[in-house]
Amino acid sequence: MKITLQKAIDLIQASAAVIIKSDSAQPVIYAGIDDLMGENDNQFMNLYWKVGGCEYSMTFVEENNSEISIDGGIMKLEDDEGDLVELQLLFPVQLIYFCQKSDFLN
Repeated sequence: MKITLQKAIDLIQASAAVIIKSDSAQPVIYAGIDDLMGENDNQFMNLYWKVGGCEYSMTFVEENNSEISIDGGIMKLEDDEGDLVELQLLFPVQLIYFCQKSDFLN
């Protein structure tokens, strides 16, 4: 299903956290969201996380993100480097389950 960028942002803001889906570590993080401006180079979301003492970040701009694909709870957005990034949104109950399952709380 395709949704607008604004609807995608609304869903991300309603979530408790997001998981960046990848072959390596899948960090649970909070997404920093800014207002949409209708400008291609406007940065509307930044993601920051640490894994094994290394810090990582991703930035998303409005360009190429006017329509967002969402399927099975996985949202696909393009980062500012042109890479397709899959985000899984976690809502409060899911976040608690994920943390318990992954031994995050211990």
